[in-house]
Amino acid sequence: VLCGRGGESNNYVGNRKYRLIVNEQKALYRSIPLKQRREKTAFVKKLVEHVNNCGGRFIDQDPETCRYYVVTMEKARKK
Repeated sequence: VLCGRGGESNNYVGNRKYRLIVNEQKALYRSIPLKQRREKTAFVKKLVEHVNNCGGRFIDQDPETCRYYVVTMEKARKK
């Protein structure tokens, strides 16, 4: 899953698959009450772990070197 915004990341094959997974889980996520932030965080963490367990990674590009790197769990959760 390519982190970022716009056409490049939207059209990336990993992002398209990720959006499918997110859309499948969206109703369940929204059913968790807002006051239960820890549960929401745990839900998203499990989603990120699912992507990682299926061989996917959350990556970003270093603007100075133009090389890709695997992002932290926190940044992946925000994606």
